[in-house]
Amino acid sequence: MSEYRNVCYLIHFDEPVSGVQHYLGFALNLAERIAKHRASEGARLTARANARGIGWRVVRVWRDADAGAEVALKAMVPKNLCPHCNKRVAWQKARSEKSSSARVA
Repeated sequence: MSEYRNVCYLIHFDEPVSGVQHYLGFALNLAERIAKHRASEGARLTARANARGIGWRVVRVWRDADAGAEVALKAMVPKNLCPHCNKRVAWQKARSEKSSSARVA
């Protein structure tokens, strides 16, 4: 994950937290940002999940992003972008990972 810089990322919670099951964020350095989330020093939502013992994981990453990309992705409804919740997205993600030119991880 150390090579992931300037990315948008999607977190899927194992069960809803405060009524939502996804968190979409932007990070200059993904590894550092996820470490903050794990230490409950990132978003309030991940801190709540950690406090309640709710598991979570990063399920999708968009490389070479900026804060504008985060806004655009949030407008697309995060659950529709989640490969765990949406089997069509899972298939597309698997297909794109086979391509060396894929920008969506």
